[in-house]
Amino acid sequence: MQVAVINLLIFIVATIGLSHIIVDGSIFNSFKEWLSGKKSKYTFVNRLEEKISKYVPLNWCKNKLLELMGCYLCSGWWASLLVSFIMWFCGCDPLQSPFDWTHALLLFVYACAGAFLSMLGAVTLMFLQSTTVEK
Repeated sequence: MQVAVINLLIFIVATIGLSHIIVDGSIFNSFKEWLSGKKSKYTFVNRLEEKISKYVPLNWCKNKLLELMGCYLCSGWWASLLVSFIMWFCGCDPLQSPFDWTHALLLFVYACAGAFLSMLGAVTLMFLQSTTVEK
């Protein structure tokens, strides 16, 4: 029972942390700038973008990815899906369930829970920041 509780806490913290890094982390700033239309400082990226844009609606894809990286619900859903899959793969699934068709449903439920947790974590952080700002 204790292992399941620890695994659930790991899932919660990892999901909130990963989605917070995706949305607010400075590690993705240059990637977000490229998604918003700024030319990359790497010439191979610009050449690759020109070649790919002939076959793929690249502006639409970049806009959707930028939208995903700015939304706590969206990034929380995908982050928790990734975290829950990694936890299952490593053998530390919070519910200790074997992989079958019902586990795919559990992954979906974990992803939905992670989206809520991510948004809850963001709102909590914003509230704490707003109360600690000196006027």
